[in-house]
Parts: sequence; C-alpha cells; structure tokens
Amino acid sequence: MNDVQNADQLVGTLTDVVGELRSEIATISAYSHHTRHLTKLVALSVVFDIVLSGGLGFSIHRANNAQTKANAATVMNCQATNGSRQTISDLWGQVLPLLAKTDAEQTSKIRDFVTTAYAQRDCVAAK
Repeated sequence: MNDVQNADQLVGTLTDVVGELRSEIATISAYSHHTRHLTKLVALSVVFDIVLSGGLGFSIHRANNAQTKANAATVMNCQATNGSRQTISDLWGQVLPLLAKTDAEQTSKIRDFVTTAYAQRDCVAAK
C-alpha cells in the first residue's frame, strides 16, 4: 500500500506542477502577444523615420538646387545691370566733352558723380 500512496502523491504533485506550468504558459503567451504588438509598432516607427528622413533629404536637395539657380540669376542680373551702367557711362562720356567748353569745374563734378554712380559692380561678390 505504501507504493500506491507514493504513486498517488506523485500523481498529485505532477498534477500541481502541470497546473502551474499551464498557468506560466498562459502568462507567457499573453506577454508574448503584448510584446509582438509593441514590436510591430517599433518597426512601423522605424519605417516612418526612414521615410521622413528621405523626404527631408529630398527637400534639402531641392532647396539647394533652387538656391543655386537663384545665385545664377542674381549674377546674370548683376551682369546685365553692369552692361546698362557701362552704356550710361559711355553716354555721359560723349556728353561731358561738350559741356567742358562751358564750365570745367561743373563738368569735373558731373564726371566724378557719373564715375561713382555708374561704377561696375562685382557680380560674384554680390550674390
């Protein structure tokens, strides 16, 4: 009878252990489900960050291209203005010799003003 009691006691202990294992497995399963959900959220966040970084890089590239084009347009505008300045300066160069016969001092003041006002600008430094 001693063997039967030992066997019953062993079966009871094993039943308790199996019950505890089932409880642990259920807890681990619930935790696993929760962590899978968090893992999916983290993966989605990483993908979103990568897409956002790519969009930002593309925007920076476009802004850089726009700035380069704007600088080129500024230089071209400056060069066109220099051409106009040269034309006006040449025109005054034709008019001032005619005025020189009347008043040399006034002509000198006008020549200094025209030289200063219509001086060529440095287009590369202006941008």
